[in-house]
Amino acid sequence: RLNASLAEKAAIDASSGSGVSSRGVNAKSAMYTMGLLDIFGFECFAINRFEQLCINLANEKLQQKFCMDVFRSVQEEYDEEGLEWSSIDFKDNAPTLELLEGHMGVLSILNEECMRPKGSDAGFCSKLLTARSDHPNLERPKRGRSHTRSKSASGSGIRAAAGGGGGGGGTEDDGDGFTVVHYAGSVTYSTGGFLDKNRDKLQEQLKVVMQASTNPLVQTLFSDAQE
Repeated sequence: RLNASLAEKAAIDASSGSGVSSRGVNAKSAMYTMGLLDIFGFECFAINRFEQLCINLANEKLQQKFCMDVFRSVQEEYDEEGLEWSSIDFKDNAPTLELLEGHMGVLSILNEECMRPKGSDAGFCSKLLTARSDHPNLERPKRGRSHTRSKSASGSGIRAAAGGGGGGGGTEDDGDGFTVVHYAGSVTYSTGGFLDKNRDKLQEQLKVVMQASTNPLVQTLFSDAQE
């Protein structure tokens, strides 16, 4: 209601009080919309799971896009045109993205572990910490250290809470884990449930319900529900 009221008022004002917009459309009968884009902030809960990793990865990508558009590409354009400009230093998060989605990165090793017949969350964590032990943005969590936000996360744009992460509850030492140094701060992830969530399988109950559908197409799509 508020958006519609503001849009209608703006249309009337623009038409010099005639009650008709500049496009010849009656302001009262026209439909106006205002769209809002809600972007997740970095998340760092007491227990951070696969969901937090995905959200934080998305924000790392957005940060890289921002830096490329606002800083790097503009500086390169100034160089090409021979314009004088003052260098602006900005933190490049490319190493963090390489750790998360590059070759032998977090997602690569996770996918590989999901394909193993006896793959496990603990095995994934162990392989990751071993394979990328020399990466500056990967750390081993200190035993006895709380999974709550680090001192670098406070005031840095990380969304923190006292409760568990998106994957449900848990205790402070909820399984094995690893710490990623994001551009906004360090986040420790508990690897419990990583493999199951990465496989993203449909729940068996949902398959059975879909198989009982009266729609023939839906029945065909889920015909293997009981195999």
